[in-house]
Amino acid sequence: MKFDRNLDGRTRRETTAKGDIAFLPADVSTMLRPAMDDPDRALSYSLLLFEPSYLAELALSNGIGRPLDFIPTFATPDPFLHEVTAALTSAPRIKDPAGNLFTETLLNAACARILRNYAGVRYVLSGPPRLTDDQLRVAIDYINDHIRESLELRSISRAAGLSEFHFARLFKAATGVSPFQFVTRTRMERARQLLRKTRLPIFEVAHRVGYQKPSHFSARFRAISGCGRDAYRKLAGR
Repeated sequence: MKFDRNLDGRTRRETTAKGDIAFLPADVSTMLRPAMDDPDRALSYSLLLFEPSYLAELALSNGIGRPLDFIPTFATPDPFLHEVTAALTSAPRIKDPAGNLFTETLLNAACARILRNYAGVRYVLSGPPRLTDDQLRVAIDYINDHIRESLELRSISRAAGLSEFHFARLFKAATGVSPFQFVTRTRMERARQLLRKTRLPIFEVAHRVGYQKPSHFSARFRAISGCGRDAYRKLAGR
């Protein structure tokens, strides 16, 4: 769809497409008017809002000093930020105790993208090159010890002594999966052990691996394991 956009005193004709992102700092005036000569005037979009103070705090926690100047940007392709925004839109529908962990990971990815691509910063975004063996062990131990709980990225990264952003990035580099994926796999492995080695009822198995509703546990178990919990237990001889 075609627009005439006025952004911070500048006017440009835009032809938007899927994956385009326009970055609009809070203190910048903007006006958007559909082009009158455009026959296709239907538009679908998502609006992702961040408090400037939240981005500034994240920047400081990762070694980025002030002043932090956000750069108004006309619509331009940014497939990564578009996909993150789409995932955030669907995140509330995830029926999983690690849902908050998934959302936090996405938010940190979006913030990091904004700081890299849409902000003028005093220092380059930097951090430790990798997780140490001790940091990785502490993080995994924390996950295992709190697997019954609704684990959050903040608590896991704090246990490892890192910021949320750096931990999520370095954890995936070390393990090959995101913290959300690792927690879900750990829950399912613990569930398989309980199904093989005990006769606990399903609701108790679900509770011990962090699921308050057995139906949510069953759906996730089938998706990860490829079979239902009853079928798995039967194959295991329990």
